[in-house]
Amino acid sequence: MDKDILAVLEGYKRADAYMERERMERLSHMTTEESKAIFSALMEKWTNISDVESEEFRAWRLKHKIEARKTFLRLAKAKGFL
Repeated sequence: MDKDILAVLEGYKRADAYMERERMERLSHMTTEESKAIFSALMEKWTNISDVESEEFRAWRLKHKIEARKTFLRLAKAKGFL
């Protein structure tokens, strides 16, 4: 496999591990009530979406893409790439 592709895949692997650690840290401070409220809100949103490309879905998708980009930037800075 091309070394650039391997480097990209390694970067994704590291970013995934970094995001997982962040997620676990955030979840470790969440109460049962908070997690149930989030789950219920998500279920309500997804069961009420009639069109996958609804405005709410596009906004949600954009928000999460921005969060992933910020995580990649923090990881790159922490590793000295930027």
